[in-house]
Amino acid sequence: MKAIVSNCTHGGSICTSLLFDPAGRPLGVAKSSTGEGIVNLRQEVDGWKWYNSRTEIKVECEVERDDPDYMLVKIGFIPGRMYSLRDGIINNAEPLFQIVKHYANVWSEYSGRENAPLHGDLALTNAIFVGPQPVFIDWEHFLPSGPPLGFDAVYMLYLSLWFEGWGERFEKHSIEFIGKMLAYLWVRQCLDPSLAVSPLRAIRKIIFDHPAWWGPQAKKLPPLLFSDEAVFHLDRHINTMTRLEDLIGPGK
Repeated sequence: MKAIVSNCTHGGSICTSLLFDPAGRPLGVAKSSTGEGIVNLRQEVDGWKWYNSRTEIKVECEVERDDPDYMLVKIGFIPGRMYSLRDGIINNAEPLFQIVKHYANVWSEYSGRENAPLHGDLALTNAIFVGPQPVFIDWEHFLPSGPPLGFDAVYMLYLSLWFEGWGERFEKHSIEFIGKMLAYLWVRQCLDPSLAVSPLRAIRKIIFDHPAWWGPQAKKLPPLLFSDEAVFHLDRHINTMTRLEDLIGPGK
């Protein structure tokens, strides 16, 4: 039996379904017959290989077919819990912190390097929690050498802030939480200086400068949907909180 989970959603080119084997065990299936989708599926496979080599919880990712015009990948089912962005940042403070912590654990080897691997869509909804441990999923935008270290974690925090108030309402406690997470990443040496000052402006610039990393979906990414006024005020608040600007100078 098979159930379709998503069919080329959000402008993508990949159909995802849930397959049950004769014993009733679930297995994720991702397939595509478009050039863009096949490229993304190959990135998905590469992402899982990279991630599995650095985490305790291993997730099976097997290529069933890889033809010039069709690709099918099977991904192991992860039994766990997912959290909703609708509950806001403060109500999700613990799982969000666990995502940031896990990011630092996995990406820490890239501290001091110019570039780090890109997940490309790190979000609360792209992490499945097995107990307290998050497992990052949806690696279709993976790049082995992408933005400066810390990008995905910062992206995830501002994506959460966007969905909390749809870019129009920002809770003080939520902004303070983001500041604390940035400080944590800095202490863990998992936040490049270029992202530490005026972080929202910094990640927006990376997206603007590298739209090919996301394809047609780039212009719809939540960090780009904040107004210029919101970006200015949020960054000013964060800079005042973290005082990282005093250590490394103004952002570029």
